[in-house]
Amino acid sequence: MSSPMKKNTLYALAVLAGVIVITLIILPDSEPQLIENTAASKPIDADVVINTPKTNTIASIWQWEVETINANNAQETTATSGEQVNDMSSQFPFTQESVFKALHAVKLDSNNDIILDDDALIALNNTLDFSEVKLDGEAIEKLKDLIRKGLPGDAGEQTAQIVGDYYQFLGAKNEFNALYETKDVEGQSIEDYEAQYNELISLRELYLGADVSEKLFASSNANSRYMFESMKLEANDSLSDEEKKQAQAKIVERHAEDSINVNNWNERYQAFLNDKQYIVNSSIGDNEKRIQLRALMHEHFSHEELEYVSHLQLDSL
Repeated sequence: MSSPMKKNTLYALAVLAGVIVITLIILPDSEPQLIENTAASKPIDADVVINTPKTNTIASIWQWEVETINANNAQETTATSGEQVNDMSSQFPFTQESVFKALHAVKLDSNNDIILDDDALIALNNTLDFSEVKLDGEAIEKLKDLIRKGLPGDAGEQTAQIVGDYYQFLGAKNEFNALYETKDVEGQSIEDYEAQYNELISLRELYLGADVSEKLFASSNANSRYMFESMKLEANDSLSDEEKKQAQAKIVERHAEDSINVNNWNERYQAFLNDKQYIVNSSIGDNEKRIQLRALMHEHFSHEELEYVSHLQLDSL
């Protein structure tokens, strides 16, 4: 086993001792963030929180509920002690503003249905920090009602349902991880860890449904498959270095197709690279090359697709 791969393998096996660590290391799940209570805050306009989105998102259809507070209510609010406020926060730590901030970047399709992808997964984790937020059935329904008030129609119903299901899943995953943390990890193989991850996939499907689970964790699952396949390939002593190189190239290609949220990515990306090479090799100046490259990007990909792959810097020379 080569030194870099051996180091990566040992590191992966070490951190894979608990399934919760698997999730943190090999998945792009966002680290949950505690939603700060803003119970005393007034609803704010969407433009104050974020800039106008380039694509249709929850922020573009969110409806603010303007609350009127009379003088008596204002006096009562002022007289509320800090201890009482903290108690209210621990019971229900959500406001219209905090929910908006957590969910605003979730994308919508042309029918205003939510798009289940990494952005939606990040929003769910931002909304529900399981280590801090403890909700009973009544509080979950209150949170779902708050979402429905901000989001009209099907988008609100879909989001509220998924948020409720995801909270239940987080509780189940916490118990699942605790179970595997008690197991002796010595002697466990890559296949053992892969089997544990597959059990986690089944747990997601149980609470979220197969379709929702597959879409939310598409990138997570692709990254996991890439890691397990690469580690098993490196450990395969029956293949020559050249055979491993060829097999690894196929794994990388499959990972790109699975993890990049662009239809038929590999073929279209290769076609773009072929056309890009003509521009790069031309005798025109760099500024003109970049102008032509940006135009070429929009010939091959939609604006939304380009946002998905912005990290690749397709217009670089």
